[in-house]
Amino acid sequence: VSVITFDDPPAAAQIVPPLTAIRQPVPLIGHRAVERLVELTAGGKVAQKERMSTELIVRSSVRSVV
Repeated sequence: VSVITFDDPPAAAQIVPPLTAIRQPVPLIGHRAVERLVELTAGGKVAQKERMSTELIVRSSVRSVV
């Protein structure tokens, strides 16, 4: 069994075994949300979806089974 968490909380690296994590650009997500709200309140149109990069932080909670 492999275990992965989102957002890479500080505890993820301290748990035994350290958890693999998918790190999301949380500050950027917040910034873009505010930009969209400002644009919408000004009567503009905004994209419904936007793809943002994530980062996989591999630790001891996953392993190759092949």
